[in-house]
Amino acid sequence: MNNKKSAIFTSLVLLLSVLAFSIVYSRVHATDPVCIPVTPLDMKFGVAPTAAVVVLATTTVTGTVNAAGCDIGVYISMLAPGTTVTATVTDANQVGVFNDGATSVSVTGSTVSCTGNHGGINTGPCSNFSPNGVQTGIDVYFSCSGAGTISSNTIDKYQKGGITVRDLDSVTVTGNTVTGLGLVNFIAQNGIEFGFGSCGPTVSTSNVGQVTGNTVTDNQYNGNGGRAPPPYISSGILAQAIGDPGPGQIQSALVTTNRAFQNQGNVIVIVIVSP
Repeated sequence: MNNKKSAIFTSLVLLLSVLAFSIVYSRVHATDPVCIPVTPLDMKFGVAPTAAVVVLATTTVTGTVNAAGCDIGVYISMLAPGTTVTATVTDANQVGVFNDGATSVSVTGSTVSCTGNHGGINTGPCSNFSPNGVQTGIDVYFSCSGAGTISSNTIDKYQKGGITVRDLDSVTVTGNTVTGLGLVNFIAQNGIEFGFGSCGPTVSTSNVGQVTGNTVTDNQYNGNGGRAPPPYISSGILAQAIGDPGPGQIQSALVTTNRAFQNQGNVIVIVIVSP
């Protein structure tokens, strides 16, 4: 009888392991994904968005993730520190790779594309990408408590933003190639954005050195009819600074250690001063 109970227990453990494994991997190579609901800590993309790949424990995500029909391509829970994403992620409706509070996450050597609005039937990667003016569609997003490295990725064909990092203190962004849609009249894109979240200003002279070697191009907006100065502007690198000792040194560091060109504003640093 004890042996029978032991066998049943072992079978249950194995079944749970298989289920957990499938949650992480079942959609990595899918061409017609099943979208799994998640409950994120950071609700920028809604209270119950869906994801093609849900990471609930430390793992490595590789291969091709077709997120057609899902809000998120790869969702990384805070329960999955040390996760690595080295994959091709396409066609999410809101965000390609979403680190929702996990630490030591590495998004490296990945290609993330075609994040935003889609119309019609998806017959292959980016086949029905149809960006519009809705302020979402970000290829890689790290929440306020997300930490790790975003490096050596190809980031393009995003609706609103290429890379968004809410808190730079624990994140390194290096060696990425970020390419916008070029001149458009429906949305002001940002190639790489720091701050502007609930955690407030984030870039300072002490952490700006964590942003190096990125090439950011083709973020341009003419929806204001070409008037100058425009009420809205696209940027290559947009940083919300803490203001110590001011935006000048931070902007200089970002300009000299990254390549931002052919953007409406190549490097923009904003300091919000309290009244």
